[in-house]
Amino acid sequence: AADRERAEMLINVETYRKRMGTLQETVKKHEEMIKTVQQSLKEKGDQATAASSEVKAATTRLGEATTELEALRKTKAELEETIRTQANQIAEHTAVQEGKLEKMRAAEESAQGDAQEREQLLQKWQNKY
Repeated sequence: AADRERAEMLINVETYRKRMGTLQETVKKHEEMIKTVQQSLKEKGDQATAASSEVKAATTRLGEATTELEALRKTKAELEETIRTQANQIAEHTAVQEGKLEKMRAAEESAQGDAQEREQLLQKWQNKY
């Protein structure tokens, strides 16, 4: 009976050792999984931090580009106003010059008419005398 109890005790000890070994392996695997998850979380955190920095930088660049765009729009409006003003001045100047030219043509035509009239009078006078 004592041998039998001793044999059962040895079997129980051996079973206990196997179960302990299995549990230790399971604990080891879980510890490795925890390390892997922690590493993955750290990497994800680093990626999130980097992405956040990129978003901040992009937001800054967008703000700068918006400011520059507004300045360009203002400059464009100013240039368009300058062009309109200069076009009006050119049109006015052209109209004045065309008026002067028209007066000069009229004066020239009048002078030619006067010259022809004098020539005719001179010929009449020469024919008469």
